[in-house]
Amino acid sequence: MTEQLAGAASPGTAWRSWRLMVGYARPHRWGWSGVFLVTVASTAAALLEPWPMKILADNVLGHRPLTSFLGSLPGAHGGTLLAWVVAAGVVLFALTAGLDALLSYSWTRLGQSMVYDLASDLFGRLQRRSLVASARGSVGDDVARITGDSWVVHTAIDNLLFAPAHALLVTVGMVVLMSRLDPLLAVLAVATAPLMTLSAGIFGGRTRRAGERRRLSESSIQAHVQHALSGLLVIQAFGQEERERGRFSELAGAVIGSRKGTTLADQLNILASGLAATLGGAAVLWVGADHVISGQTTVGALLVFLSYQLTLQSQLKAFPGVYSGYQAARASLVRVTEILDAEVEPPERPGAPALAPVAGHVRLESVVFGYEAGRPVLNGVDLE
Repeated sequence: MTEQLAGAASPGTAWRSWRLMVGYARPHRWGWSGVFLVTVASTAAALLEPWPMKILADNVLGHRPLTSFLGSLPGAHGGTLLAWVVAAGVVLFALTAGLDALLSYSWTRLGQSMVYDLASDLFGRLQRRSLVASARGSVGDDVARITGDSWVVHTAIDNLLFAPAHALLVTVGMVVLMSRLDPLLAVLAVATAPLMTLSAGIFGGRTRRAGERRRLSESSIQAHVQHALSGLLVIQAFGQEERERGRFSELAGAVIGSRKGTTLADQLNILASGLAATLGGAAVLWVGADHVISGQTTVGALLVFLSYQLTLQSQLKAFPGVYSGYQAARASLVRVTEILDAEVEPPERPGAPALAPVAGHVRLESVVFGYEAGRPVLNGVDLE
């Protein structure tokens, strides 16, 4: 059922569903403002981190003349320049690591808050669902939607908004600096992006179908476990233990098969994008070494450029990851939206007569009740 819904969802319905997920981020707007400021600071620190390596290669080891800023440092023209370089590298590393840790903490706190907000809404809707709809489903499948599918809001904000925005900020800053270092090498480095995007488009459909099968198989095994454990007395009475165990083994095999399919699709995508990144890196290394030999650039500038290229390739993977993340999360998105959009209760029939007021009186005196003989849980209770 979920697989059919995921495949039949119209673009308008899918867009509305994603906007519904984004709505869970609005109550945390101040927290997101703090995350944005930390992201900008972390990006700036990451852009500065490779530059001590350039000074080390060009000015300390290569004995190139110092710029006016470097020359103004105390002891820069003596042997203390190396100390300045090492100290700058340690400070930038510590600053970048600290900002990244703060960013991860802030994002985790906000992301999990949104997940539990959505899970709470799902739980509330399932409690108010009509009895017909409740009987049509299973408790295990409902538990899977609350505890598993609710993480789709985390995927929606992280993979589709936060990660691409962070990657775009880092990419723009690095492309500007790389263009100032060597325009031709910058073009070669950025040229790998279309190849990585193409690989994501090719394997995106496979990832989506594998994700749908995985969610269906996982919810099925949870539903079976809940059904078997809740009806354990009946199963034992009719001697159906081996039958239920065999059914569990079948469902477990389906889960393992779906997980293998998901892993295979992901690894093929990683392999294709990694091959494109490797070819781009080889081209940059070839041309960059030629520019150093011909004197068009320095060894330090090439080292900084190669460091930027590695970071740039990791950031560029976030853009094709948007499509892959969307495809993988569609099954959970449909399952969540199905509950949120369901009727809370059957609508009133037009013209239905209203019930007349009911009057009555009920009295219970000296009630004794127990589940087992000789062990009452209620004794001498009077109710009116």
